[in-house]
Amino acid sequence: MENLIFYLLRTSIALAAFYLAYLLLFQKSKHFRFNRIYLAGSMLISYFIPLITFRADAAPVPAYPDLPVQTVPASPEAVVRFFWEVFSWEQVAAAVFVFGFVLFLIRLAAGHLRALVLIKRARRESLNGVSCLVSDEDIHPFTYFNQLIIPADTLETPYLNMIIQHEQIHVKEQHTIDVCIAEFLFLFQWFNPFAWLIKDAVKDNLEFLTDDCVIRHADRQSYQLAMVTLAGKSGVPPFLTALNGSQLKNRIIMMKTKHKNNGLVRKFLLLPLLTLLVITLSNREFRAEANTPETKTISGKVTGKETGKPLATAVVLVKGKPVGTITDQEGNYIIKLEDQDATLVYQFPGYQAKEVAVDEQSRIDVQLEKAPGTTHVEVVGYGSGPTITLKDSVKVIVDQVRVDIRDSSRVKVEFRELPKDSVKVKVDVRQAPVMIRHTGKDTINPLYVIDGVKMKKGTTTELMPLPEDIESISVLKNESSTSLYGDEGKNGVIIITTKKKE
Repeated sequence: MENLIFYLLRTSIALAAFYLAYLLLFQKSKHFRFNRIYLAGSMLISYFIPLITFRADAAPVPAYPDLPVQTVPASPEAVVRFFWEVFSWEQVAAAVFVFGFVLFLIRLAAGHLRALVLIKRARRESLNGVSCLVSDEDIHPFTYFNQLIIPADTLETPYLNMIIQHEQIHVKEQHTIDVCIAEFLFLFQWFNPFAWLIKDAVKDNLEFLTDDCVIRHADRQSYQLAMVTLAGKSGVPPFLTALNGSQLKNRIIMMKTKHKNNGLVRKFLLLPLLTLLVITLSNREFRAEANTPETKTISGKVTGKETGKPLATAVVLVKGKPVGTITDQEGNYIIKLEDQDATLVYQFPGYQAKEVAVDEQSRIDVQLEKAPGTTHVEVVGYGSGPTITLKDSVKVIVDQVRVDIRDSSRVKVEFRELPKDSVKVKVDVRQAPVMIRHTGKDTINPLYVIDGVKMKKGTTTELMPLPEDIESISVLKNESSTSLYGDEGKNGVIIITTKKKE
């Protein structure tokens, strides 16, 4: 119901704009046939403009929760407040609109019924060679579609021929249709004063048009006297045009007005008006559609070029985006891309990074070469309960260290700092369990990931699997860690992969 009310309000604005344009540009001109088209057309267009809908995509609007209902204590305005709670303003406005619509519809139906009754009671005669209906009632001459009705007391008037000519033009050009359309559209805008004005303008313009046609072939003064003679008559159905004196002064003034040929410029002024009305009064429909781009799946395997063995936990990144994945224990990976022109970056500690353009490929197998000057450290433990400690600032390991811990309860291994990005420590403990801890005053806790599961951070992190179950340990830092794990990986990531169990 609210949509209907706003639709009628927008229609009212369009009607008002069209009538004001008619008042300023065309009312005093003698372009009656153009005015006939303009007035009827503007009423129709006013109802269509608010129905125009422009659609556009938009981001979804979050739904806000309903506000809680607040109980208001009794007050002198309680009755009014209760009324608006029971009957919303939309319901009241709709009730008033329907009441007026029905009232004016009854009035219009009564006018048609009145015309049909007059036609039924009239007798058909031939007047000056024209078939007419002669009525004994005191009415104005009028037309109803193809019927021409003449009052009996005008048969002896010397202006009878002009009266018949006037009504014949109404019949020939079907002016009754214009009037009926204007009256019908008025029903939906009865509350709008501009609708009243434009409806009357339709009828007045039809009279101006008919007068102009008559005086082209008849004496203008005699025709004006005929109009004055019929000025006192009544009884015409309220919606029909007639040769009467309701607009007698304006019609006589219009007959004396000289025709001017400056209407073309004024007609072109309607284009910006129509454009403005369409822009301001049309509907805009914003559709929040999910813009799901097409994805492409890339799979492959990452191996070492020298050994040909798969590189587990190798990092596969999308260049320029914080999107990536890691390889499994067999070096396999799967990644989905939204950009068909993406470039993948392959990284593994101790190996040179490699970039590969995706293009049309769906499977990309990559072999990484070892970075020059980089070696791995094997820590082999023998004994019971040893602890191997790594310095936090380690960036690369250049020396191979073999530690025999059969007679030691704690072994501390420190490495020289060199400008590299990561370090891989392979732990091969044959008998006793090994715990790895980070120590030092400047200790920053990294993120531990065991078989893809992130562990809670703490000052000390113990590896739950037995040492003999550990396949490899990878340390990621800088962009490699933050690209895969965000802020959680800003202090580095230690990825531990256990051996496959039978």
